[in-house]
Amino acid sequence: MNGSNFLIDTNVFIETLIRRDEECYRDCLMLLQAVKHNQVGAIMAGVELAELVWVLGRTYKLKKAEIINAVKSVIQLRGLKLTDDYDYREALSLYGKYRVKYIDCLLASIPEVREKSWMVVSYDKDFDKLGVVRKEPAEVLKEVKIEK
Repeated sequence: MNGSNFLIDTNVFIETLIRRDEECYRDCLMLLQAVKHNQVGAIMAGVELAELVWVLGRTYKLKKAEIINAVKSVIQLRGLKLTDDYDYREALSLYGKYRVKYIDCLLASIPEVREKSWMVVSYDKDFDKLGVVRKEPAEVLKEVKIEK
């Protein structure tokens, strides 16, 4: 497995499930396949599962059974580890300072993310305001030398 660890944001999973943009879909799918084959160390925060359920139901109007199947496919992804190690005080501090979603502040408060030993993989540029290292899926694929 590659030495780097990546915290995968919800939007990467949304791209593979909804297929909004063909290039993003391919990049995200390749990234998740690399996770499955232990080419990329990947982490997902547990709170993102709630966000995934909410977005799939509220924004994309999926039925409950479809949402359950989608979330099961995420949590059963071989190579993906879940974490719930947040610094709630730090998250609230970030939320108070910046105009970003609270869930992004929670992700930025994870000690490994804050200390920059984990990079956030996301299309969400709000992470750039939070002082974390963020890369888009295509950048990660290039970094870990996975050909498109």
